[in-house]
Amino acid sequence: MSTDATHVTGSPTGPGANQPGDVLAERYELLELLDADGVALSFRALDQESERQVLVRVLAGPGLPSDVCEQVVQRLQGLVGVGGRFLASLLDADREKRSPFTVEAWPRGTQLSSILDSRRSRGDALGPREALPVIAQLDAALGALPEGLHHGDVRAERVWLDTDGLRLTGPFLLAV
Repeated sequence: MSTDATHVTGSPTGPGANQPGDVLAERYELLELLDADGVALSFRALDQESERQVLVRVLAGPGLPSDVCEQVVQRLQGLVGVGGRFLASLLDADREKRSPFTVEAWPRGTQLSSILDSRRSRGDALGPREALPVIAQLDAALGALPEGLHHGDVRAERVWLDTDGLRLTGPFLLAV
C-alpha cells in the first residue's frame, strides 16, 4: 500500500487529526505539517484550483459543536480579503466536519524563528538596527486587523521576513 496517496478528510481519522495527504473542502491538499501548537495545526498546502501553495491553519482537537462551528466559519468568511502590506490576507475559510480552517497566501521569505535559531547557534543576536524595523512592521500588521479583532498568537513562527519586509501569518483562526 502506498503512503503518498491523497485522501479526502472525513475518513476514520476524524476531525483534529489532519495530516499530509488530506484534502480539505475538496480543494486544499495538505502537503507538510509546519506547526502544531495545541490550538491549531499549520500546513503548507496546495490549492488545487489555483495550483498555488497556501498556508492552511486547522483548529486542532475534537472539533466544535456544529452550530458553533458554522458561526465561526461565517465570521471567518466575512474576513476573506482582509490583510495588509505586512498582514497575510485571508483567502478562504471553511470547515471540515466540525473543524474550521483558514487559508492564507503562502508567505515569502524565512520564518523569524529560523533566523533567530540560526543566529543563536552562531552566538549572535538581532541588533537594534535589525529588530526595530521588524517591531515597527509587526505593529503595522497588527494595526491592519479589523476593529475588535486581535491576533491572539503573535510569535516568531508566525513572522516571515524577506527583502521586502515582514509578513505576519495566522491572525484569523484565533481572532474570532
